[in-house]
Amino acid sequence: MVANCQYLDDVTGWSGWGNLAQEAGMTNARNQARERAADLGATHIVWRGLAGGYTPNVVGRAYRCPK
Repeated sequence: MVANCQYLDDVTGWSGWGNLAQEAGMTNARNQARERAADLGATHIVWRGLAGGYTPNVVGRAYRCPK
């Protein structure tokens, strides 16, 4: 999927919404990472790590792919 794309940087996101609101927390964490990727000009993210719990967090690699 990203074979012909330019790697830009790793992006992270986290949320204070965890435990009972874990789904909302993961959504917030992903959205934060997506915003950081967009700031870099990325078109794709490959998620490398997702962790729930009390402070959900995500790590991904941001890429800019040709159209």
